[in-house]
Formats: sequence, C-alpha cells, structure tokens
Amino acid sequence: MRRLAAAGAAVAIAGAMLVIAAPAGAATATGAQPAAASATSIYYVKNANTGRCLTANQLVNQFDSVFTNDCVGAASQRWRIVGGQFQSQGITQYCLSAGDDSSIYTEPCFGRSYYPDLVPFQRWLVDATEKKWIKNQQLGFCVHSGGGAVEYVIARTCGSDASRWIFAAA
Repeated sequence: MRRLAAAGAAVAIAGAMLVIAAPAGAATATGAQPAAASATSIYYVKNANTGRCLTANQLVNQFDSVFTNDCVGAASQRWRIVGGQFQSQGITQYCLSAGDDSSIYTEPCFGRSYYPDLVPFQRWLVDATEKKWIKNQQLGFCVHSGGGAVEYVIARTCGSDASRWIFAAA
C-alpha cells in the first residue's frame, strides 16, 4: 500500500543533513554522506565483499529493483547522495527505499512535503569508516549483498563485509 501511495509523488530532494548515531561499534554517522564529502556528491557504491556496484533497475514502477552487478560505469550505478537520500542517476532518477518487509528498491523520491511519514524509509545513515554501513533510518537494517551478479540487495542486520560498502567518486 505504501508503494502505491508513492507512485504519484513528485521528485523532491530534501537538502538537510541528518546527524544520528552510527551502528554499534562504528564511528559517528552523518546522514548518507561519506566522510569529507560535499553536500551533494555522486558516487559508485561498491560492496566491500565483492567489489560489485549497487545498481538500480531502470524500469518505471519496478520495485525490488536494486541489485549488485559488475561495475561498468553505467548511470544506473551512479548515486547522488544528499540529505540522507541515495538517488539513482539512471533514467528514472528514483531514490533508494526500504519496505516494511525488509526489501530494498527504488521509487520516486519523497521530500518532507510529499508523504512525510514515508520519508524515513528513504533516509540512510552512513558511518565514517572506510567500509561503510548504509543503514535505513526507519528500519535500522543495513543494505546487504549476497554476492552474486544481478542479485537483489536486501535489508539485514549490520555486520559482515557483505553489509559494508565503499564509495568511489563517479
């Protein structure tokens, strides 16, 4: 039901930074901003375990559409990170979102004036270590990769390198 409500939302990006505690044992977190990054930056987000890039499916209204794949420099593998949101630079320009069922997908970006109760599902916290957790503000789980090419990412408890990511400037 949350996904259906979001389908008509206009694309909006909140510019405010989130400063929230990092996962247990991690350094201080700054909402979806790698250490020493500017307010708006574009990155390839690579899994620390496999080196594969976080990739957004580019089909409109295609949910559960985020996976890891070999890094090839595609727009769907570049992510604009601002205000705690990860926005795909592919055709759809959708934002990374988490579902109540621990799925991770892209959908139209929410701003504070559009579906304000759903904004936390699109807000991600990143710790300040080299291998970063990408932790959803609402669910408290991290983006996790099973390791295979074209394998969907899922939300899991933060832990191993399969839940850690390296940010490379695009």
